[in-house]
Amino acid sequence: GDGGGDGGGDGCDGRFRCERVSVSLETEEVVVASCADDDVGPGSPPVKSLEDRERDGECVVTRKVWCERSEWTLDAHETHFCLASPTDAPASFRTSRAQLRWIARFEITASAPVGRGGGRRVERKVEW
Repeated sequence: GDGGGDGGGDGCDGRFRCERVSVSLETEEVVVASCADDDVGPGSPPVKSLEDRERDGECVVTRKVWCERSEWTLDAHETHFCLASPTDAPASFRTSRAQLRWIARFEITASAPVGRGGGRRVERKVEW
């Protein structure tokens, strides 16, 4: 083989280089949008869980970014980040109708040359 790996069908030779790393510390507040189906009587089926309601689109989700850092990494072999939660930030909590959860979100941007000329590059972003 050419030693370049799988380019994913986009014409690149598969040699992706990490260009940028971003990380953020966020909260997501999940609140059930309506309480109409919470009025259950004897013999009624159980109320859906908060997870089921969120999956079914019955919740309002509000996101807030508390801290964010990014770094260009083209010539770096490693990098690190330090994110501090603000002193006035709320703690995580959960009830049957609401939840506040903390999330660390990472975004990696990488690129690889297209073809043999190397002038054009294809870019990919990965988030988790």
